[in-house]
Amino acid sequence: MLPAFLMQLLPMITGGFTQGGQAQLQPITSRPADQIGPFLLSLFSQVAQKTGVIGQGEQIATNEQAVQAVAELQKQKSVNADLMASIERNALSYLADMAPLFDKLVAADKAENEARIAGTDAAAKRAATERWDMTPWLVWIAGGTATTLVLALLGAIIWQATTGERNIDTALIGLAGPLLAIAMSVWREIFSYRFDGSPSSSASNAITQQIAVASKRAV
Repeated sequence: MLPAFLMQLLPMITGGFTQGGQAQLQPITSRPADQIGPFLLSLFSQVAQKTGVIGQGEQIATNEQAVQAVAELQKQKSVNADLMASIERNALSYLADMAPLFDKLVAADKAENEARIAGTDAAAKRAATERWDMTPWLVWIAGGTATTLVLALLGAIIWQATTGERNIDTALIGLAGPLLAIAMSVWREIFSYRFDGSPSSSASNAITQQIAVASKRAV
């Protein structure tokens, strides 16, 4: 069960909350899905419990259970006025318990981003004082090499898949993952330098793990 899948279903739950409740939850619901995975699991488990999809104290384990829980909520909320209010109270209670950790997460992201931008600006200033600016050459060489490797690999796979016995060499498939990861890393660095970015820092990852641990106690 992926947090991204639950994130797609989230508006179907929070859309039934009061405007005040939605505003209070905005600091959580606006975060990336991988960072609020524990919150999503907690919320959908509460919905599934209250709609009878799973037993009390249990957690949802599949995407199908999440879909079923949302569907049941849509059916029951029209005949059970207290159901949505109860789910909203639980979500806000979760927010109150996790708020300090989410504040730390925001601060860690901000500090990481500011440090990265400062480092990039410092490198740009050094380059401006040099007689020969190697930046365009580095971009062309790194980006060109990554692109050439990816195109060559895809070309070899397509050629093997469409000629002869049409069997793709397993070695090429094994190379595909690492090469694509390297290429994506190179392209990401180039685009991040030009357009800025939103990295996931080691600090924010550590805090996310703390949220996951604390969430198990909150459910």
